[in-house]
Amino acid sequence: MARAKKLKGDGSYREIGTDKDGEPVYEVTISTGWNPIKRRYEKRTRRAHGTMSEVMRVRDELKAEASAGVLRDADKETFYEFATEWLRLRRADEAVSTGTADQNEYALKVLFDYMGPWKLKEITAPRVDTVYSRIRDERGLSSSTMRQIHITLSLVMRKALEYGYVTRYPLDGVQKPRAASGNRRSLDFAEVVRLKNAVDEKWHEELSGYRAKESRRNGGNRKSVYDLKPLSFLVAVQIMMATGMRRGEALALTWGQVDLTPGSESVTVTSTLTQKGELRKAKTRAGIRTIAIDGETAALVHEWREIQRSALASILTVQGTHTPVCTNSTGGYVNPDGLCMWWGSFRKSKTVGFPSLTLHELRHTHATLLLASGVDIKTVSSRLGHSSAAITLDMYAHAMPETDRGAALMMGSILSDADDGERLLKIG
Repeated sequence: MARAKKLKGDGSYREIGTDKDGEPVYEVTISTGWNPIKRRYEKRTRRAHGTMSEVMRVRDELKAEASAGVLRDADKETFYEFATEWLRLRRADEAVSTGTADQNEYALKVLFDYMGPWKLKEITAPRVDTVYSRIRDERGLSSSTMRQIHITLSLVMRKALEYGYVTRYPLDGVQKPRAASGNRRSLDFAEVVRLKNAVDEKWHEELSGYRAKESRRNGGNRKSVYDLKPLSFLVAVQIMMATGMRRGEALALTWGQVDLTPGSESVTVTSTLTQKGELRKAKTRAGIRTIAIDGETAALVHEWREIQRSALASILTVQGTHTPVCTNSTGGYVNPDGLCMWWGSFRKSKTVGFPSLTLHELRHTHATLLLASGVDIKTVSSRLGHSSAAITLDMYAHAMPETDRGAALMMGSILSDADDGERLLKIG
């Protein structure tokens, strides 16, 4: 095979044979430099037939394409491949915090489930709108999480445009997820009763199914108890409704943090389970807190503890103080995404009827109903784990309309009494 020869100005060529007409065939090559996504120096090649003027023409054509940012392998690059390498570079960037990179990783994990195999060139605004709609319906994610997913996708696609993998930014026209408003959504009293009844009904249904399957089991060794997960999910929802805990806090609870002593029933929050399934200590001192629970919730948790103990024993696992309250099929922590997926399906059932209710809105409901019932702001703030009552007041002041009306009536009474007193003084 002939050795490559340099071309004046840039590039090289070599003769690789002849065509059917006997004309020489050349392979023309130029260097396109370092590709930070592929982590390698790249080149671009194309064949030329006949004369040296044709070789020069092909070389100039390659240079023009490279200058315009048209990549040879752009048609083959998938979103998963490009975004995975983008995330690696982002984690290596000292200007990007670990927390931000973790949020990007979670967002990409969600997006990969819906558009990972897509070619970059196949990503369009209408298709992305459809993906966002499916994620909302199927996963029950909050508006802030949806916004983070959009921000991450936007960063990836702008980098793809910068590197020439796409010729235009494909997210123009996408309906951007809105940031959560100050007046966060919450259920009213009647809706909470309806949701609680649906949770109770589902609990009895799942428990009956679990016990029926266990009664038919022939014994023998097994490695997991698959039907534990839906029961765990229902317990998590009940705890979140009763305490206002965040999803990650409820899933991080262990039996050593649960006190079921009559008269002092409570749970103690010390950590949270991240979106990656990792335990992380509470960020603030206020986040570490003990929350009293009602008798009905305590009874459910007590019943669940006995069910879980027996189930884990069947896979030779001992329930202890470090065992998660909400367990997966092998006694470990449940996947937060798994709970979201289950909730997305559960909330849309006819017996529930809250197709867009997110898990985090259970927290808002807890706070709103307590404040509307006259519980003082300091107590509610402590239950939520806010670092100050001012944060709670800023977030949930809208939940106290009756308190505000009461203040107006009280002030009117004071002013009326003042007027009466002034009139009595004049008469006297």
